[in-house]
Amino acid sequence: MMIAGRVGDIRSWIPWLLGILIAVLSMAVAKQAVKWYSIQEQVESYERELASVESRRQELQELIKYVQTPSYTEEQARLKFGLAKPGERLAVIPENLSSSLNDSNNNSQIAGSESKMSGAKSNYQKWWLYFFDQ
Repeated sequence: MMIAGRVGDIRSWIPWLLGILIAVLSMAVAKQAVKWYSIQEQVESYERELASVESRRQELQELIKYVQTPSYTEEQARLKFGLAKPGERLAVIPENLSSSLNDSNNNSQIAGSESKMSGAKSNYQKWWLYFFDQ
C-alpha cells in the first residue's frame, strides 16, 4: 500500500510540474518574441537609414556629373574669375551701387504709386545713368 500511496502522490504532482514547465517555456518563447520584434525594428531602422544614404549618394553622383560638365566650368569661370567668351563684354557693378540700387528698388516698391509720382527713377533710367552719365 505504501507503493500505491507514493504513486498517487507522484501523479498529483504531474499537473503542477507540467504547468510549471509550460510557464517556463512560455516565458522563453515570449522573451524570444520580444527579442525578434526588437531586431525587426532595428532592421527597419537600418533599411530607412540605408535608403536615406542611398538617396544622398545619388544626389552627390548627380552633383559630380554636373560639376564635370563644361557649363559648370564656364559658370565658375564667369563668377569667380570674371572671364567672358570672345566678343562678350562684362559689366562690373560695385557693391555699394548694387546695394543702393536694391534699396531704391525696395523703397520704390514699398511706396508704390507715391514714389513714382514723386520723381523716383525707374530701373532702366538708373542703368542708363550708371553707364552713360558719368
